[in-house]
Amino acid sequence: MAQNQFQTVNFVIPVRRFKPFEGANHKRMPELLTGKDANGMQVDIPREIISPKQLMEARLGRIGTESDQTYLRTNYVNTNVAVLPDPNGDAVKLVPRHSLIYGLNPTSELEDYNLPITKDQFEAAEGFVLQPELANTLRKDPYAVSNRRTAVWEFLAEGDTSLRKAYEEDVTKTLEMPFEKVMCVYVPLNKGMRLLGVDDNYGSDASGYDNLDSSSGRLVGVAPEAQGAQKNGAVTPNLEQLIDLVSPYVAQVNLPELRKQLTGAYVIKE
Repeated sequence: MAQNQFQTVNFVIPVRRFKPFEGANHKRMPELLTGKDANGMQVDIPREIISPKQLMEARLGRIGTESDQTYLRTNYVNTNVAVLPDPNGDAVKLVPRHSLIYGLNPTSELEDYNLPITKDQFEAAEGFVLQPELANTLRKDPYAVSNRRTAVWEFLAEGDTSLRKAYEEDVTKTLEMPFEKVMCVYVPLNKGMRLLGVDDNYGSDASGYDNLDSSSGRLVGVAPEAQGAQKNGAVTPNLEQLIDLVSPYVAQVNLPELRKQLTGAYVIKE
């Protein structure tokens, strides 16, 4: 007997491109990465952690909407850059997308509020290195050595010099202060991995001070762009079509379960 085959279609659900996850970084990380809440219910799409470069671009209005720009300019954000103090010394490494970041969860065993790392893990990590002398100089004065701070921000902009310059110009113009008095670099005083924070645009400091379990932490998840959704026949339903799609379930399931029913392709709502 021939197996029954039914035609299927994809439909597109607009989602917010930049979504905040406030609270302790290690507690909110799984929800950001998987889109699942604490009960394992799929309530969102899997996201990536915002990078400093994306944050700069959004604050300058190069990506996202005006509302995204306003929100990200006026709020402190933890980024996808791991801050790794040498467990046996004074050096510090800044490492984008370090694998340890993606394993953070509510049961992570923290020491002194951060994730402990070994000397081997520190040595194996590749990123921007603040050697002991420079790290200690910045510990004493986070506004010191302007040329080295510029190098840090160039690294955070992923080598995009024009972006780094435009962002610096925007911050100094907003505050009416020279670079020597803004965009400082705070180097951690205690040990353990944490995520680099970037202050709002009214200072825009890069901070390695933050602790993973701080209740004032703020991750921002970035939705991936759908690849070829429209080309593959995906359809964006209007309100009436959505009602037709979900009406058989409305009286039977709660909203999280309903969201599970509405699987398909996703696009970013700018």
